[in-house]
Amino acid sequence: MKLLKFFQTISGICHLLGAIILVFEFLAIVANVVVRAAGNSMVWVEEVTGYATVWAIYLGLAYTLHEGKHVKVELITEKLPPLGKKVFQIIGAVANIIFSVIIAWKAIELIQVAWQTQRLTPLLSWPVYPLMLVLPLGMILFALVALSEGVAAVMLPEGKWKAEETELDEGFEL
Repeated sequence: MKLLKFFQTISGICHLLGAIILVFEFLAIVANVVVRAAGNSMVWVEEVTGYATVWAIYLGLAYTLHEGKHVKVELITEKLPPLGKKVFQIIGAVANIIFSVIIAWKAIELIQVAWQTQRLTPLLSWPVYPLMLVLPLGMILFALVALSEGVAAVMLPEGKWKAEETELDEGFEL
């Protein structure tokens, strides 16, 4: 399960970075409120926090998937036997992979257009394409976590629903 552990570690680091970004956003917004109360404004805060929110969200996607915290409807799966749950977990992993690859591909196309047109942010005139890099990065990591969890679901003994619930044979490396 070395590869699964590697993706868990990377997604955990991204989750931590996302949390740090959210703390920065909070502090910037509070500072802007205080400055506005004094009659001034930090005009950059709205633009920076908008991009920072996108970064925090995309950095947290893979971690959220790994933790099982994405929106899911368990109405059907909770009534299924272990094999049925495993089948649905595999179908979900495949759907997540397809979805994330499509989003990553389209994000790369958008980044290319932003780079070719030298598109800038409205207020700070920063190049947009570096700010957009988190879109394919987050979706690719999401796809890798979905892939590793899908493969783990195939390899797990029946009755086990998540990779964390069991240890695979010592010789098996995912």
